Amino acid sequence: MTKVKEPPMAYGAMFAGSLASERSQKFRELAILSGGVSAHLTEKVRKAYGLTQIEMAGIMGTNPKTYRSKIRKNQEITALQGSLILELAELMKNGESTLGSRESFLQWLNYPSVALGNKKPVDLINTFQGVQLLQSELESIAEGAFA
Repeated sequence: MTKVKEPPMAYGAMFAGSLASERSQKFRELAILSGGVSAHLTEKVRKAYGLTQIEMAGIMGTNPKTYRSKIRKNQEITALQGSLILELAELMKNGESTLGSRESFLQWLNYPSVALGNKKPVDLINTFQGVQLLQSELESIAEGAFA
């Protein structure tokens, strides 16, 4: 039996390129967070999701009065809140890509999913773990599974 020899770095280089790209994106996100995330970015994400200010305040773990004050003054939000906002923006980007449009993604968010225990995906966007679960669901949909 003849063994096929392959260049040892061929697969490693492909994987390293993927890692480098992912790492580069994470560094960009860290740079944004360390520079501060304005409340106006939060408002853009909130409006894109069709959420009320009260709902967004709940997602961010703050009271609505504080949220509205930060918006009015365009104050920076905490790094943790900024991280969640960036994750939500990424979720929307992936959702639009996977489902074909923002409208389809927003419908999916508000429709109970059997894969999520008959919960609406929108009910899970207030935590990093929930957003990651939704990212995973979108990946399953992209691969042909139903959600």
